[in-house]
Amino acid sequence: MDFYILSRLIKDGKYTSSLYAYLPEEVRKTLDAMTESEITSKLRQISEVPIRLNDASDRSLHHFRYSAAWLNIFERMSLPADTAMLEIAAGSAVHIAQALDAYAGSQGRYVAFNMNKELTRSFYQKTASLRMNIRIVEDNALKAPQYFDGETFDVIAFHHAVNDIIQTSVADADGIDTIHCDWQQAEPRMLRAVMRHHDAGTLKAVAYPDFTRIVECCRNVLKMGGIMVFSNFTFTMDYEALGYSMEFHNAYIALARQWIGEANLGLSEVLLDGYDPKWWMILRKE
Repeated sequence: MDFYILSRLIKDGKYTSSLYAYLPEEVRKTLDAMTESEITSKLRQISEVPIRLNDASDRSLHHFRYSAAWLNIFERMSLPADTAMLEIAAGSAVHIAQALDAYAGSQGRYVAFNMNKELTRSFYQKTASLRMNIRIVEDNALKAPQYFDGETFDVIAFHHAVNDIIQTSVADADGIDTIHCDWQQAEPRMLRAVMRHHDAGTLKAVAYPDFTRIVECCRNVLKMGGIMVFSNFTFTMDYEALGYSMEFHNAYIALARQWIGEANLGLSEVLLDGYDPKWWMILRKE
């Protein structure tokens, strides 16, 4: 979401009675005391790729920025007041759930497919105060049609999930546990495995079938005219020490766009001003 638009909305009080509730009090006070240009500068600073978050305040603003971006999509795409959302590989990140809660309140319905046990426990703890109905399905998203009928969801979110799906496919192929592990400790192994397959030219053979099947299964439970939203970001970390290419990671949305196009899944892209196609992709079911 464009920094200038977000800064203006913050200063106009757009989020005072909604997303502000999830910000620490000191961060709210800081934002209230800043000018619109100062907020724009700060948002740009914490969003410059690769993203470097220096302290808890930066982390809160990063979280807030993405919650606001998703809420803005719900509004601009005119999703219904009782929006039903499915999120793929949410992990313990709750900013999309908070955005939906701000948009739909108790009328909203949120479902996530999450296979890692520890991340699921953390997610439930963080969302305990939300008003909407929340359900975590601890299974592979490939099984979505077994849990839900067609025409169930208005929006399906793949926030930073393309890499998670690809990493999981590679991990399964290479015998790396992704369910009962500490994700942070297992992830370096997965990243190295992804790059081994990428460098060997075997990544598509390993990951394409699962990735496109997951998207197809999600399409099957998406309402006609509903949307899928993909986003990606890159944090500062010593990727090169892991043998993992930051350039490769930055191109995940482009890779997803290519693979979904090749699979011919009946999805058309919608472009929104303020959402860079390098980091965002919105697809509508036709």
